[in-house]
Order: sequence, then C-alpha cells, then structure tokens
Amino acid sequence: MAIDVVRGYTNYGKPGGNTFMDISANMARTEFKASTDFSKMPQPGPHDRPIALFMDGHIGLLGNNGMAYESTPPCVRKYPWKGRGWKAWAYIPDRWLSFQDGVIRTYEEVVAIAETVIGMPYWYGCFGQAPTTELLRYKRKQYPSQYARIKSIGNYEGAIGKYAVVMDCIGLGRYVCLAKRVKISKSRPGDQKPVPPSQSVHTTIPGCPFVEGDKVRFTSTAAKYNPLSVDVPTSRRNAVYTVGQIDFPKNSGKAITKGGVLCVILKEIDTAVAVEILEKA
Repeated sequence: MAIDVVRGYTNYGKPGGNTFMDISANMARTEFKASTDFSKMPQPGPHDRPIALFMDGHIGLLGNNGMAYESTPPCVRKYPWKGRGWKAWAYIPDRWLSFQDGVIRTYEEVVAIAETVIGMPYWYGCFGQAPTTELLRYKRKQYPSQYARIKSIGNYEGAIGKYAVVMDCIGLGRYVCLAKRVKISKSRPGDQKPVPPSQSVHTTIPGCPFVEGDKVRFTSTAAKYNPLSVDVPTSRRNAVYTVGQIDFPKNSGKAITKGGVLCVILKEIDTAVAVEILEKA
C-alpha cells in the first residue's frame, strides 16, 4: 500500500521541534535500521521504546498480546501481527519521539493512544486531522489518483461530523507520537531499564462513576465496547475487570471518549469501554 510522504512526527511545526527530512514507510524502514529477524523482536515493557512493523510501502505499530495497529482502507484496525505479512521490525528512533530535553514517548503510551483511534477512517495523506469538507476537497486535489483508487472502500463524506480524526498508515504513527511524553533514560532498549514516569493521583472525571483500580463487570444490557468498537463477546460478559485508566493522555484529567460516549480503559481488555455498560463488581 503506497502511503503519503510526511514530515517529521515529533513537534512538527512547533518552535524547537524536530523537522527532519520528509519520509515514507520504506524510507523509515531504512532509517530505523529495521531487522527481518522476528525471533529477536521483544515484547516491550510499558516504559520501553515503541516498535514499528514494516512491509513494502506500509508501516504499523506493535501492540499488546500479539496484536498490531495499522491504518489501511477503510479504517484504523488492530490485527494479530503474525500471519499479516510484516517483513521487518525496528525500535522507533529517539528523534522521532523526543524533545531536545530527552522527553520521549513510551511503548505504553503508543498502545493507549492507538486504542483510542481504532475505527477512525483511513484518509490518504492525513495524520490525525478532523475530517471536514475542506480537508477532503484539498486531499482529493492533492492526491487525485489515490482518492480515486480507494473510492469504493474509503469512508469520506460519511466520516465528516461523525469521526474525530482521520489518518493513513504513517499518519497513525505520527499521530501517536505527538501527544504527552514521559522522561526515560537515554540508553537504548536492553542497555538499561528506563525510568518510569511519576505516579500522579488521578482526580475524578466529571460524569465518570469509576476511579483507577475499581473492579467492574459488564451490565446485562451491554452491547458494543463503545459506539466505534465491536460487540462484547459472550465469554467476557460475566468476568470481573479492573479499571486501568480513566483519562487520556494518562494523568491529564481529560476524559476518554469514543463516538461522544464517556469511556474507561480496562486493564484486562486494554480497550476503551463505555462507562454506561459497566457497573461496580
């Protein structure tokens, strides 16, 4: 899947931000010094550096429990990475993630942010902008062949006013690398354990009946995890779960929402779940 060439992810357009060369997925694969030996790909710890996955002209992000995030028509999705056809993997380099003071994005944050955009439409050449008529008109003019090619499966006019953001595959990587960062060590993964972020006490979120650590279960009327997600499997309806996160970015005090519905993230499921379908256990 050919993708848009975008400028540097971190702090792009901000004073003091990185503005290194324009880059595509294949160029990123080279710059990241990607390896084709998946036997050496680790499962990162929460505060380690995130990992990118590559195939020809395409990039994804390693998630938890054998899953990977990618943006392909028609939307951002999460698939098991094995059997998908990934050809190489690499740690995302510091300069894609860091300020000059050494503050960088962690693997845990990448996963948390990627979870919030599952289901967001694929728009070629976009990296997290709100879908508008003006943006669609501009992108169609900028990339006419791409928008004509995926017209049958691209969610364009239908996304306007319905979804929060749109992005292509490298745009997904750019999007998750732009938010809140935490300080870790400057050593390479495996050299030294990164320094965990300080643990802040959460304030309550208006309208949210839960705090982190609460034990919850699904209500008898639970349907989808959230308006933009899939149905709750029958096998999960009677289990007890732990509320792992009530705000996004973590420790920001900003509510997690999906499709306009207040959500929390459950540790055992690692996805956004609407509070309206949960009750305390």
